[in-house]
Amino acid sequence: MSEPEDMPRHTRLALRNGVYYHRAAVPKDIVQTYGKREESISLRTKDPKEALRKIKVVAVEVDERFDAHRRYLAAMERPALAELTAAQIAHIKQIYFAYILEEDEQERLEGFDEFSVDENGTLTWHSERPELPRKAFEEHQDDSEMLSSLTKRDYARGRLDEFIRGEAEEVLTWEGVSLRLDKDSPSWRVLGRALQEAIIEAHSAIKGRDDGEVIQTPNVAPNDLSRSPTSGSLPLFSQASQQFIEERSQSSWTERTKLDFQAQLRNFQEAVGDKPLDQYSKRDGRAFKSILQKLPANWRKKPKLKSKSIEAAAELASKAGLSPMNATTANKIMGRVSNFWTWADHNYFDDKGPEPLKGMAFKIQVSARDRRSPFEITQLNSIFASPIYKGHVSSRKWNEPGTFVDPASSRYWAFLISLFSGAREGEIFHLLTSNIEVRDGVNVMVIEEGDDGKRVKTSSSKRTIPIHSQLERLGLIRLVEDRRSAGHETLFHDCEDKTAERAKDNFSKWCSRFLEAQGVKSPLHVFHSLRHNFEDGCRAGGVEPYLMDALQGHAESGMRGVYGHGRYPHTVLKEAVEKVKYPGLSLGHLKGYH
Repeated sequence: MSEPEDMPRHTRLALRNGVYYHRAAVPKDIVQTYGKREESISLRTKDPKEALRKIKVVAVEVDERFDAHRRYLAAMERPALAELTAAQIAHIKQIYFAYILEEDEQERLEGFDEFSVDENGTLTWHSERPELPRKAFEEHQDDSEMLSSLTKRDYARGRLDEFIRGEAEEVLTWEGVSLRLDKDSPSWRVLGRALQEAIIEAHSAIKGRDDGEVIQTPNVAPNDLSRSPTSGSLPLFSQASQQFIEERSQSSWTERTKLDFQAQLRNFQEAVGDKPLDQYSKRDGRAFKSILQKLPANWRKKPKLKSKSIEAAAELASKAGLSPMNATTANKIMGRVSNFWTWADHNYFDDKGPEPLKGMAFKIQVSARDRRSPFEITQLNSIFASPIYKGHVSSRKWNEPGTFVDPASSRYWAFLISLFSGAREGEIFHLLTSNIEVRDGVNVMVIEEGDDGKRVKTSSSKRTIPIHSQLERLGLIRLVEDRRSAGHETLFHDCEDKTAERAKDNFSKWCSRFLEAQGVKSPLHVFHSLRHNFEDGCRAGGVEPYLMDALQGHAESGMRGVYGHGRYPHTVLKEAVEKVKYPGLSLGHLKGYH
């Protein structure tokens, strides 16, 4: 094969039939196990200058293949691992995800050919280099969709095909991995499913690129996976956080709180990696905070984001101009994670443990009191003059005036109970008929931890609240008695077939629409505003601060919170409740429950 005089010089560049190739002999130290004696790769060009540019890139890639084979041989000499750790599998998934997106990016850099079909059905290719055809964009889309669809099908069925098994074997030899796994290890299935997840997530990102979205290929930080923690080292974040969840779930957490902590700790782990506890630092905290600054609230529910990794979702949301979560929500998330680190410090460290998020809360200029405002009396009158109280068409057409009133429903009572007791929304929806008692001759609501697992917000929240005479006048006691006589445990008939948490969630969504329909909704005016009304009502009636604390479930300040059992006679609390005043409030038209 002769070389033209103007052919660019490179030791691996060769010309065959007018097309340039990369040619390199396999090094002697690996040739016996490599499978072939030469790496011959078409550069897909006849242009000598472009060939010289491409040969430099391909030569590096081929050298990496040689090095990868050396790593494979070295890994085969290591003792086989019985299992992979969660951290190792998570990191391998990140590497594989980035690899798929990098391959896609390279394909786009090379470009796609185009084709057209005339009226006779004849297909014509339009290529910059007909002798070196490339995929059409439509072919690329079909291939991506097919691989994604097949992988989703297998993932749903818990099936691992030969392709995934081969990929799992291959990826263990890659740089940054270099692991040998026992052929009978149960981790093969876990790793295979992790690679399926990476394929599904990557091809979701590729579809976004196909639609013109800017999606960066992640830069996965190196991590020596061959080094696993010794038996005497601290546990991984994933292991410690699971212990934290199990321990706290046995105390004062509701199921909803447990799920929220699980979600936020999982987000933190996904964002900064799963490492032994002593390997976290402020750098991890800054990385997590930076991601939260870009993420929308409830991003897991948004179709374009929910299948993405948290980092990819943050970048995509930022590029798309989606509004990020507010500072209060971000602070709550960081608070959940910081709560874990405080627990870890007490349980795992002799000296001070890491505090990756300490001092990182976003500053909120508005005062705590101003985050929620009490309703004005005019707004309260609008609420109680709505069709819910005066008459509506049906439960579905609740804002259309009619003749139907349901004085046994949660929609009717929730506002009234909160306004005249200061009870929280969640506390109201956890009330059972058995929580309405007579103590010392006083009708009271008992808000406490029950056998059904319902939990109040804090230990100071466990309390009894005398029932205001206004609620008695409107028939709350009669409602309780009728529900008991009929054998019902739940206080409201529309909550019978739901858990307390589900009933509360349903009400919260409806409440937002209801307040908006009455023209009283604003960022400062929500259901919780009624607790501020109750506090103002206590002040207006001259209720002493310590009794206000007892009624609202606030921890007492100073030495009052240290001495005694913290409970006041029900007769004293009843007098305090009856002092609650709302000058100008109009409830005379309410017929209540009879």
